[in-house]
Parts: sequence; structure tokens; C-alpha cells
Amino acid sequence: MVSESLVDDALNHQYAYRWINDDALSNLSEVGRFLARTENLFLSGRVQRAAVALVTALETLLDFSGQHFYDLRGPGPGTRYGLYPDFKQSDQEQERARYERAAQELDLLIKCAWD
Repeated sequence: MVSESLVDDALNHQYAYRWINDDALSNLSEVGRFLARTENLFLSGRVQRAAVALVTALETLLDFSGQHFYDLRGPGPGTRYGLYPDFKQSDQEQERARYERAAQELDLLIKCAWD
């Protein structure tokens, strides 16, 4: 099972700085799969609703990542992905605006997953 510190690193550090690596994506996916398994259903309705909300938030965040994050191709082990890496400093106002909209949406998705 993935620890809270690994989820914290993914949500509040990597995503907060607009990048994510393969290991963090796998960890978030593993948390969602674990909580969604039938044998992990909670007896308390309140806890079960919170678990379902977390699974939904993580799935939404991972889907967002697949649509808006691109390979950074940098040195070092593993693959890192960045939020529209070419758009943040673009000369094109439309590209910078697209980056800013995606960054705002990402912040909301992080908050939903962490809360």
C-alpha cells in the first residue's frame, strides 16, 4: 500500500510545481484501485462516501494529467511530465492563457483530491 507521504509528495509537491513522475502517477493510481476494490468497502457510510469521493478525485486528476501533461525529457532516471511545458513561457498569449487555465484547473483538482 502507498503511504500518505507518497500521496502528499505527488499532490502537494510534484503537482504543485506543475510536474509529476511515473512513480507518483503509479502511486496515485494504486491508491484509487485499492479503495475501489469490493473487499475494501467500509461499513461506515460516511467513510465509504469519503473513499468514493477520493477515488473519483484521483481518477479525474489522472485523466487530467493524461490530457495536459507532456514528457519533459530531462536527464536523470524515470520519466517526468510537465503541464504544457512549452506554453508557460511562450511568446504566444493564447498558449500562456491555456497554461494558466490548466494550472487553475489543476489546483482545483489537487484540492479536491487532498481534502
